[in-house]
Amino acid sequence: MVQSERSSNEGKLTSKAERLQNAFMFFLTQVLRSKKIKIDKGICLKVVKEQIAFHKTLYRLPRKDLLDLVPEAQGIRKDKEKAQNIYTYLIKRNEKDVIQILLQYCSQLTTEETASLLEDAKSSPLFKLKIFLYQLQGDFQKCLTLFFQIKAIKADVFAWLSEIQLMLKGQEIITTTVVDA
Repeated sequence: MVQSERSSNEGKLTSKAERLQNAFMFFLTQVLRSKKIKIDKGICLKVVKEQIAFHKTLYRLPRKDLLDLVPEAQGIRKDKEKAQNIYTYLIKRNEKDVIQILLQYCSQLTTEETASLLEDAKSSPLFKLKIFLYQLQGDFQKCLTLFFQIKAIKADVFAWLSEIQLMLKGQEIITTTVVDA
């Protein structure tokens, strides 16, 4: 259905097709998160790329529309406080799932695939995903720079540094701090 919508609308999706595509992407994300079910690496990469694209769209929404997406919470009285929780509520939950998926397939990822994912993620609000991808490339300086540039994740830098230090001693490539923090 999504492909036929795209071909009949000059490459663009109707809102109905976009909702269907997003629902399927989030379904696959939940399935992949279980770790009991393995899916082809190509499908995994497609899901990750769709998640990145979804969050880019989410990031470009007008502030008022974003505020409407975040449910009312006790203790949040000002729109400014509510807006500060958008990263936590709308993005952080899905970002953790995306990184968990990539953790399952990271040993199979080529340098080109990692670079392609990173290029897609650069203009997205998935900050920890960017750090994870830079880490896979071995660019720890860029990871550290991102931690200090982005207020939403700055507090996680010391846990990440501790794990990187241990990793470099043992020459392990993957960290879970980005996911757990």
